[in-house]
This record gives sequence, structure tokens and C-alpha cells, in this order.
Amino acid sequence: MELDATAPVPDPDPGSFVGGTSVAPDGQTVGVNSRHLLLNGRPWLPVMGEFHYSRCPDKNWEEEILKMKAGGVQVVATYVFWIHHEEVEGQFDWTGRRDLRRFVTLCARHGMYVQLRIGPWDHGEVRSGGFPDWLLKRVPAAGLPKMTSLVSGMSRPALSASPLWSTTVKTVRALSWRSRVNRLTVSSTE
Repeated sequence: MELDATAPVPDPDPGSFVGGTSVAPDGQTVGVNSRHLLLNGRPWLPVMGEFHYSRCPDKNWEEEILKMKAGGVQVVATYVFWIHHEEVEGQFDWTGRRDLRRFVTLCARHGMYVQLRIGPWDHGEVRSGGFPDWLLKRVPAAGLPKMTSLVSGMSRPALSASPLWSTTVKTVRALSWRSRVNRLTVSSTE
């Protein structure tokens, strides 16, 4: 068998896959097609590493981010653990090791992208999938399996009405546009 690596590569076949491109305020683009991610229109195979900011003292974040960068990591994936931010119902804590804005801004300062996972269910080896204890007390007879099916069945409008989502979305919007942090993507377990 012969392989000719000098032959032109055909354009990606869109097929049934519908990709897209996101444009940052500074004009930088991140997109996807049927074969790969695109960074400013060019194929991009990023290296991603996991770092849960709210589990690490914030004074250590920069050192850890720089270690990841030195290891070739380009994208830092992290969860916004509900249980870490709203331990008491209605009282959100975005300070210290929970300061999402500062963490994302620090990643951007070092040229790192951030894949933000805002839940509500988080698979990051956190108690009860990240659901706060006060929420689980509302369904004691049903327990965690009932809670996960209840939350996973919520629609985007129902989730967006929740305090966790609305608070996180406000933070993300502020980071993405007002602070010019253009290295942020968001996913959820909707």
C-alpha cells in the first residue's frame, strides 16, 4: 500500500453535520466542520486539560495554569459546581476559590481557552453530581436518581429561570463581551 501525503486533501464533506463559527469581538473565530475544529479558519486540534478552579486555593491558580500551558494544554475545561457556589439556598458565593471571573480572566491572560461546564449535573467526582444539599432535601424520598431525571428533563427556559443559570450566564456574558475575554466556550448537561 502506498500513501501519497503530497496529494491535496479534499474539503470536508458537510454531509448531515451542521457546524458553525463563533466570532469574538476582536474578530477571532472558533468553528467546527465535519472533520475538525477551526481556529481563525484553519484546522485546529487543541489539547484540553481539566482543572476545577473551585477545588484549588485561588492563590495557586496561576502556577497550575502555567504548568498546564508548559505541558502543551491549550484549553482548560472546568465545571461550575452548583454545590460550591450556592451552599445555602439563595446565597451565591463568587469569591476566593469560587471567583469564576478571575479564573477565566487569568486563563486568558496566559493565552489559554476555557471550556466552561455549567451543569446543572456535573460529572466531576463531586458529591451528588454537584447538586446542593438543600436541593436534595426537597426530594428525600426519591433521592438522587429522581433528582437527576428531574433536572435532566428540564427545558432550557426552565433552567434559564434558575438562579444558578441566570447568575452564571450573567458572569459568562460579562466575561465574553465587556471584559473582552474571547477564549471561552460553554456547555451544559441540558
